[in-house]
This record gives sequence, C-alpha cells and structure tokens, in this order.
Amino acid sequence: MKRIKILILLLLILIISAIICYECCDQQDPEGCEQLIFVAVNRIPEDTYNDWQIDNQEYMYDVPTREKQIGTGDGIVAIDASKIREVDYAAWLRENGSYIFFEATYPYIECAHNISSGSISNVSPYISMNLSQIKTQIANNGGNFTTTNYNKYTTINISSSNVLSFSMTNNFLFDQNCFSVPLFRSIVDKYSLKNSSIFEFATASVNNHKIVIFRVKDTSGHYNYYDYSQIPP
Repeated sequence: MKRIKILILLLLILIISAIICYECCDQQDPEGCEQLIFVAVNRIPEDTYNDWQIDNQEYMYDVPTREKQIGTGDGIVAIDASKIREVDYAAWLRENGSYIFFEATYPYIECAHNISSGSISNVSPYISMNLSQIKTQIANNGGNFTTTNYNKYTTINISSSNVLSFSMTNNFLFDQNCFSVPLFRSIVDKYSLKNSSIFEFATASVNNHKIVIFRVKDTSGHYNYYDYSQIPP
C-alpha cells in the first residue's frame, strides 16, 4: 500500500511539472532586443557616403561579433535605432530603406515586435489568414511583399463584427495598427513559413493599449505573438 501511495505521488508530481513546463514554454518572455538596423555600405552612392556617415554618426553602433560573417560583417554598418528620435524614425527608414541589409536585420525586426502572451488580455476571436492571402491583400492595396523599402505600411483593422480588412498607407501612423512589410518577411524568414502557413489576427489589450495583434506557430507548435510596438520597423 505504501509503495502504491509513493507511485501515485510521483505520478502527480510528473503531471504538475508537465503542466507548468507547458505553460512556461507557451508564455516565455522574448529575450531583450537590441534595436539594430544593418546598412550595406556598397548600396550607398559613393559620392554621398561621406555625407551619410556624418548625418548618421550619432546612430553608429559596433557590429556585433556574431554578425561579422565572411562577405557580410565587414561590409555592413550597424545603426542603433533606439538613438533615432521617434518623430524622425519613419523618415529615416524611408530615406535609407534601399540601403538596409535585411538578411542581417530580420532577427532584430522580429524580436522588436515579439511580445509575451502573458502581456495580452481581452482578446477577441482570432481570424485566420494564410501567407498567400496576406501577400494578395498587400498587392491588391498597392503594396509589394518583396519590397526592400519602407514607402508603404500595412494597416490592419478588425471591425466590431470581427471582419478583418487590410489597407496600405504611405506614412507610418503612430495611432493606427501599422505593420511594415519587412516585419512580415522577418517572421516568414525566422520560421521558414510557406504560403499555406497561417497567421491569426485579433484585437487585444497589450499593457492597457487596445491594438491588433497576430500570432503564428513555430515548428514545435507553440504560438509566437506580435504587435506593431508603436515603432515603424
């Protein structure tokens, strides 16, 4: 009898541990993010490069060692986006978008918008849309999913009757649910998503701010949550 009680106790401990582990994995806080943007030096016109350096000197950041890969690290300049004034952010991206080395910048864009599920409340029913449909919506509204600039942003709205609508705007609007196309691409890049991969959109409160969020599943089946974070990238 005593042995049975011990076995039952061990089984209960294992069950409780599994539940705690699952919840921790599902609500894991994103790691602290550096707000870095990488610029490919060879994309800046040679006759304007000196002026560009002077204009951006205060934003310069040492390229992290992990980014100094053969053929990339020595040819890119790191910009600390946190040093750019909020009111100047969208204009800086528009002016410098064609210089950005997105392959190195994607992880930082994705991380900047990644939020913990624990910070989300008052979530409406999720609306599903696959990647192919998102690309079509962007194209139908005058955007381009393969764009390498910040000339347009995707504005996403969910009506009171839970209908999802896309539109494109030429300017980043801090009081709207504006998402950059490079943000979507950074998530596609991180999880190697396909056209059939599902994005789920909903309205929610994040830190007492009502906005549109979306989530995607990683290869392990856990949801990863994103908002527009009130910053343009």
